[in-house]
Amino acid sequence: MTDNNYTLYTSQIILFKKVLDGFSREEYERGEEPQEVHLLSHIAHYWLQTLQNLGSTPDARLSCLQRQVTSLQIESYSYWNSPKPDLFTYLRSFYDFRDSLLEIGSTLNII
Repeated sequence: MTDNNYTLYTSQIILFKKVLDGFSREEYERGEEPQEVHLLSHIAHYWLQTLQNLGSTPDARLSCLQRQVTSLQIESYSYWNSPKPDLFTYLRSFYDFRDSLLEIGSTLNII
């Protein structure tokens, strides 16, 4: 492994932990602050994209996570901008992605 890949991988571990810390905030778990969750989901999307570029994770698992983060982006935006927000669908997307994030973290031995 070259130095550049090691540095990138280390930065990805740090970014993963920051994203996971964000998704563990109690106010997000209750459905509050959808704007911040939307921003955090964009950061998670970037993290997944760089993981895919590294090639260190099976593509099927990353594809699933990318679909989930895209769904979370859509749901958080809809929840935040809709006159009749759908809390159930928003929280389902939130928890589905967070649980998958925990799973991939343990698969990659990050957590």
